[in-house]
Order: sequence, then C-alpha cells, then structure tokens
Amino acid sequence: MTLTALDRFVEQLFEVMKRFTKALSEAGIEYLLVGGMAAFLHVNERNPIAARFTSDIDSAIRRSDLDAIIRAVEPAGFVYRHATGVDMLMDSANPTTRSAVHLISSAKRCMPVI
Repeated sequence: MTLTALDRFVEQLFEVMKRFTKALSEAGIEYLLVGGMAAFLHVNERNPIAARFTSDIDSAIRRSDLDAIIRAVEPAGFVYRHATGVDMLMDSANPTTRSAVHLISSAKRCMPVI
C-alpha cells in the first residue's frame, strides 16, 4: 500500500506538531494549540468524520517565552523565522511556511493541551 501525497503531508504535519509540543513540554514552557489543528483535535475526539484541519499549526505563547522557545525547539529540528509580522518555527527538514508552527503572542496564561 502506498501513501498518497495528502497522507504524507498529514503524517508530516502531525510529526511536526508532536516534536513541537514535546520540546515545549520537556522544557516546562506553557503553550496552547489554537486554530485549525486545535479544532481538528477537539472535533476528532467527538465526531471523526466531521473533523477538518488546516495545513499549519498555530500556538499561543507568552511573548516573554519566545527566546526560551527558540532554544527549546532547536534540538528538535526547528528554526525560528520572523516574516511579514509573523513569528514562526520552520521544520529544518521541510522549511516551508505551509507546515510551520505559527506563534501567536498571548498575555494570558497558556497550558499544554497535548
């Protein structure tokens, strides 16, 4: 059985999300998955046939944690980039904005969801 292009992309996106969340959790840095991926995970638990997701990962973080986040995710293969007003972490193995982790600053306390 061969994987389709979509299957490969979805597998790669989930692998990026797992590396990102693991790196922050191990470093003790609070974060919150938001956006399309968070909606997908929530809906998928209740009604898998209705679950839809987007092609990137969005995470709410405290702005004051940005330097610590950059250091924590480097060993996991991420490179920080700031482009067009957006802070993001690019997967060094597949450096496209399409599968990046977009960092959204939040003044509120963030708690890990995975």
